[in-house]
Amino acid sequence: MAHWARAHYGGRAYCAVIRTVLNVVFYFGWGAMVDGRSHGRRGFTLVELMIAIAIIGVLVAVAIPAYMKFTQRTKTSEATMSLRKIYDGSVVFYKKGHIFPPSDADGTPGIGRLCLGGESVKFTPTAQTWNGVTWRMLDFSIDEPFNFHYSYLSNEVRGEGAVFTARVNGDLDCDGTLSTFERVAVVDSHQNVQGGAGIYMNKELE
Repeated sequence: MAHWARAHYGGRAYCAVIRTVLNVVFYFGWGAMVDGRSHGRRGFTLVELMIAIAIIGVLVAVAIPAYMKFTQRTKTSEATMSLRKIYDGSVVFYKKGHIFPPSDADGTPGIGRLCLGGESVKFTPTAQTWNGVTWRMLDFSIDEPFNFHYSYLSNEVRGEGAVFTARVNGDLDCDGTLSTFERVAVVDSHQNVQGGAGIYMNKELE
């Protein structure tokens, strides 16, 4: 458990957890023993203190992974909300010229820039981040630091058979396993954009 906490929270957070546990134990354990001697009452025994430490350890072991999953799930909302905006931008653009914007397969930024020293870091956009022709045609940008890699694929066919795939990838725990979020749409014979399948998600929490 100690190794897990160090790997996911770093030295400071790990020390803070240990310090909190020790403070609780010494406050209730040692304080109770001192209070017991001064008033003739029995304080905590060593066995009771060890049981208390074990209970706290179990609680920490259960709480930390649950908290990590919760924070990861809140981060994935960025991906799903962004895909909806990209989808809407694609539909609006198609209605103007019956073609989807061109592909930007490389996307921005690279996955390698979202992890630093084995820990997830947000990418801070610059004036050039969303300046590519595809993103300008989609009227899409993220002004705040973000967690994912964005790409857009289009077959650049006009009218019936036109297809686009908007893809978002992430590696929130920097273990090399990517989460994938996709939104796909195709134009039918009536010139309607069909994308009713919604968002495809794979390993969204890795």
